[in-house]
Amino acid sequence: MTESIAVIGDVHGNVSALAGVLRIAEGRFDQFVLVGDYVNRGPDSAGVIQLLIDQIDDGVPLYCIAGNHDGAFRKCIEDGKLNAFLRMGGAATINSYISEPAPDVLEQLRRSVPSRHVDFLRDLKSQYEANGLFVTHGPQDAYDPPAVGSYHIFGHVPQGQTPRLMQNSAGIDTGCGMTPEGRLTCLAWPTLEVIQVDVEGRQVWPNVR
Repeated sequence: MTESIAVIGDVHGNVSALAGVLRIAEGRFDQFVLVGDYVNRGPDSAGVIQLLIDQIDDGVPLYCIAGNHDGAFRKCIEDGKLNAFLRMGGAATINSYISEPAPDVLEQLRRSVPSRHVDFLRDLKSQYEANGLFVTHGPQDAYDPPAVGSYHIFGHVPQGQTPRLMQNSAGIDTGCGMTPEGRLTCLAWPTLEVIQVDVEGRQVWPNVR
């Protein structure tokens, strides 16, 4: 029997949108797979990571893939690569952990990020494959080639407000956390049903009245 899987697109610091999608999808799926980019750009990257940790602690079956922004955040904390992180919109993430930046913001950030958040970043996966589904962060991010015939879902590449559903693949980064008009998309497998919320976590697709 094929599991029902919810694949959630790039979140980029918008905890309200993530909470909205998880609330709408609660109890409907056997597995949740997130394509990565939990941090940067949006207002509450710390809240996004904490929400995911809380969900995992509550037994929600989350499988979290690493996005390039998440990798840059981890390298900033572990290797001191602050400038590279800032060039990717990392200031928003830093502000979600630190209210008043000090002169040595890197050390302040290292002290402010909870160890559970660092562990979360270290534990992120490279890809997901099961039940005819193949999920990566970006379209070219396959570390191991998928099985022939697998349907490939990815984020990373902005598609506007509407996910791009193709015969063998789908791009589901719809700008969440990037702009006030950005949306967070959840694509169901194997039905390819779309669930989408706005910046406040309100369902906009399917349309609700």
